[in-house]
Amino acid sequence: MSSDVSSTAASETPPREPNTPAEDTPDQPDVTDTSTPSSDADVSVSPATLQWHEHHDGGWGVWLVAILGLLALGLVYAEPLLLAAAVVPTAYIAYGAVSSLPNEVSLAVERSLAGGSIAPGESVDITLRVTNVGDAVIPDLRIVDGVPAELVVTEGSPRGAVALRPGSTTEIEYTVIARRGEFAFTDPQVTVRSLAGTDRAALSVEPEGETTVECTRPGALPTPARSTPRRVGQTTSNQGGEGLEFHSTREYRTGDARSRVNWRQYAKSGSLVTTEFRRERAASAVVVLDVREATRRSAMPGRPTGAETSAYAAEAVVEQYLAAGHDVDLVVMGLSRRRVDAPVEAIDGILLVTDVNTDAGYYRARATFEAAAAVATERSPKQGGSRDGLRHDSGASERSEQTAARVLARADPNAEVVVVSSLPDYDPVTFVRRSHAMGRSGVLLSPDNTGDATRGGRIAGVHRELRLQNARGVCDVAIDWGGEEPLGLAVARAVGGGQR
Repeated sequence: MSSDVSSTAASETPPREPNTPAEDTPDQPDVTDTSTPSSDADVSVSPATLQWHEHHDGGWGVWLVAILGLLALGLVYAEPLLLAAAVVPTAYIAYGAVSSLPNEVSLAVERSLAGGSIAPGESVDITLRVTNVGDAVIPDLRIVDGVPAELVVTEGSPRGAVALRPGSTTEIEYTVIARRGEFAFTDPQVTVRSLAGTDRAALSVEPEGETTVECTRPGALPTPARSTPRRVGQTTSNQGGEGLEFHSTREYRTGDARSRVNWRQYAKSGSLVTTEFRRERAASAVVVLDVREATRRSAMPGRPTGAETSAYAAEAVVEQYLAAGHDVDLVVMGLSRRRVDAPVEAIDGILLVTDVNTDAGYYRARATFEAAAAVATERSPKQGGSRDGLRHDSGASERSEQTAARVLARADPNAEVVVVSSLPDYDPVTFVRRSHAMGRSGVLLSPDNTGDATRGGRIAGVHRELRLQNARGVCDVAIDWGGEEPLGLAVARAVGGGQR
């Protein structure tokens, strides 16, 4: 049985000259054949590329011989029963004849992603919309979306099998977990079949809409809508000078700006007086990032590690502090100085980048974040709940306490400390504990990289919760981020003192 298949797709690209591929064998589905077609399949290719086409005759010759034999016997012996029996193979052949592929298959495919800003660990809802824009019914359409190999589907399925009437649309919905970086989709795999399954053709269709899943840059995450009184952009000092708030007046000096002369006082007394305002200086913060080996674990395969999420969140915190005009220092635990392509200071194995608000400091911080992001993807094979984890739960070591004190001694005495860690042990808590002892405010943002899928994950979750309870006793704000809310809001709460 012959079959004519013409495949098209909705696209602004002008149609190409049609090719005439021959009928490919089933064991070569990925090869586009552009040779001269066989006599039983004349297949043309337009914007949608025909990958392969196959046809099975279903043993029509045998059935045709059976029909002719029954008819001949019925006529020779004048047996109506034999003539009636010929109806069965005749109906079978007729069914195969009317169930061939339509002459033209025209599809419009569009992919869309739900939501705006995407951060690591967040769910991304994806919809693949397929419309039959041709004039023929597609009795059996099977499509598989080209999900990036690095992303794991957690809900739904990127596969679909439907029958589409002309003008009808079907939607395939599924959810993936975002990871840091940019991940490109491949074109969906589209296969059309005849109703009897005797003809089958695979098309390559380039969809409209989204082509990549890309995590938002940390600096592009939403900023806090409001701040606490202790952190309103700039903080003031007790010295007079340039500023906005009135401080005092003094005798005019040569060179004073005319805008600061108290002209009302001059009109009353005839003496020149200069107005002093309360000087403003930038508020300061110390951001502590934990990417040690123990944080490079995830609740399940395909999800970002605690170190990956922490590195992203810490970078977003730094960017938001800088946007508010704050002075920022960066501290990184678990990163070797040799991994950073910039000169940075190390104190007992902990990296310190000071004056991030300056050009030189920002360059060093960017290099440090790039190295931390790379290290964060080097997964640790262990999960929590081991004896090592129990040993750490006895409390932070004396060396950790001393190191935290030395690092914080290099920062502004009034600096706020923000620790970003998945809390595999108590060591990160030493920074907020030391900050609390020195009268500073402390904030903890802790991504949850545990899970209840395994016994080790459940035990690790219990230990982490105990550490969080301990940290809440010394932190002004302790944020437990488990993925339920957008990471951008958690970062905004950390920078905004816990307020949404």
